[in-house]
Amino acid sequence: MSNQIKGSYLDLGAAEPGRSRHEWENQGAFAAIKRNGSVVAWGRAQDGGSLVPEIRNLASPAVDIFTNRHGFAALLDNGSVVTWGQDSKGGDSSAVRSSLQDGVIRIFSTRRAFAALKDGGSVVTWGKPDEGGDSRLVASQLQSGVRNIYTTSTSMAALKRGGQVVTWGLSTVDPRSEELGGPIDTGEPRGGDSSKVADLISSGVTEIYSTRYAFAALKRRGKLVTWGDSLRGGDSSDVESKLARGVQSVASTGYAFAALKRSGSVVTWGLKKLGGDSSSVTDQLSGKVEQIFSARYAFAALRKDGSVVTWGDAKRGGDSSRVRDDLRSGVATVFSTRYAFAALKEDGSVVTWGKSSSGGNSSAVKDELSDGVESLYSTRNAFAALKEDGSVVSWGQSDYGGDSRRVRRLLRDDVVDVYTTGYAFAALKADGSVVTWGSKERGGDSRDVAQSLRENVATISNPYRLEFSQRSSLASPRIDQLTGHRDRPDIFMWKNPLWSTIDNLDVVTNFESIDRISVGDQSFDANIERYSGRAKRLNANQIDRALGGSDFLPGQVAAIRVDDYTSSFVVVNNNIPGFQASEDTIIALSGYRIDAMNPVVVV
Repeated sequence: MSNQIKGSYLDLGAAEPGRSRHEWENQGAFAAIKRNGSVVAWGRAQDGGSLVPEIRNLASPAVDIFTNRHGFAALLDNGSVVTWGQDSKGGDSSAVRSSLQDGVIRIFSTRRAFAALKDGGSVVTWGKPDEGGDSRLVASQLQSGVRNIYTTSTSMAALKRGGQVVTWGLSTVDPRSEELGGPIDTGEPRGGDSSKVADLISSGVTEIYSTRYAFAALKRRGKLVTWGDSLRGGDSSDVESKLARGVQSVASTGYAFAALKRSGSVVTWGLKKLGGDSSSVTDQLSGKVEQIFSARYAFAALRKDGSVVTWGDAKRGGDSSRVRDDLRSGVATVFSTRYAFAALKEDGSVVTWGKSSSGGNSSAVKDELSDGVESLYSTRNAFAALKEDGSVVSWGQSDYGGDSRRVRRLLRDDVVDVYTTGYAFAALKADGSVVTWGSKERGGDSRDVAQSLRENVATISNPYRLEFSQRSSLASPRIDQLTGHRDRPDIFMWKNPLWSTIDNLDVVTNFESIDRISVGDQSFDANIERYSGRAKRLNANQIDRALGGSDFLPGQVAAIRVDDYTSSFVVVNNNIPGFQASEDTIIALSGYRIDAMNPVVVV
């Protein structure tokens, strides 16, 4: 799992290992989009890892693939959706097929259901009925105006224009409780029923966060409202006064929340042993925290001085005393498996702690992690490190991808990104080929589709995508002119543009090929060609190297091209020297590649 990066340049929306705030990771299969828009799937057949008829003859090129635990939903270039996987858990969308023929712009998921957001702000749901697949009780409120959807394991929350929240899904107990002996069943609401806080979330909500069974809505001025399972974050009454104002963001384990305030202090609640009680480290968290990360049962706070403080389940990441000295300074960001953490330091080294078999012990690859690491990824119980030279190092449980010796030769260079299921890794190389390892049944063995994965793969299913929220207007005071012909810069060519934000960064997609990009009083000649496939994630270290220096001056415009991928970025400096995510504008040309631009930064 690719996590958030220091400084909040781009928040990939990770809620905990295995899910983002909007989407759940497929546990047993991968699906890849090739540069011609075709789809290749492999892994456990029952989770969608087979070349079913639905994806063999697509009516239009695929541009993105969304996941839940047991299936896939491919968004095609014509705005339609194709699904496959376990029929009852989202793989079969035949009941709503007519509603998925056009206009879909984004898909969301709980563990066993999907929801499609359409360009008019309406929502279509399918999959397990009581886990978000049946939204008939709130259908009238989902016909228009929805901007974004957030999920727990079994419920969905739609954020509408004006900040109103609409919820549906499992509203009481988990139906598996009796089967599992009762530990999941608290007799509490699960987030699908927000009636107790209806007045508080009828307007003004800007963001929503979740544990597995509870939601937390952030309102203007930093007030936080919670509902759902009271033992797992739904009841914040004990800290209500601390959440009345000034909350900046919220992190979650599976069972507890941690709110980061603008003052740099932290407020926690939920199951105390699993992150809900931070009293043992209160002094270390007061006014000093920059960002919070989570594993399944523990939190790790990155402080402004580059040190890390942890709490929660001591055996599963909450106790970092063994590596305390290594975490005193220089940490850039933190990643996690279910039960372990890995800190990436500014010098490119990695420090791990938590459950040894879950990646908390990296001694076997200590030398390889001493420098040059660019990013980390994780399955349930293993890590993979992508290094600056394009090589990959893995550790943790072998049947979760911790042992990559079988494909070591193929991972020595040219890897540009890594993707995961719960049990396996897939490395995408610069030549468009894919290398897999981990559980053979759940994505680690791709021999059946080896021919299709030898070249021209553009991207692979990934739930940790950039945040998305639709805007109703194309207007932006920071952008004077966006697109126009080279010969006639006063004429603009728009074809159903989709204007949205990625964590408050400006994004425009789906416009005609153009010859000039003009932002403010600066313009650049460019050859822009549309490709199939979702834009590659922009790596945090790449942004930092490209624009982090003081040479990027106010009023300047820079372009970033992610080489060999279908994405380009135009960045406008609105404030002070150097890149400032909260102030500067990023225009993401998703599905487009800038082949010639001056200046251009190739990363």
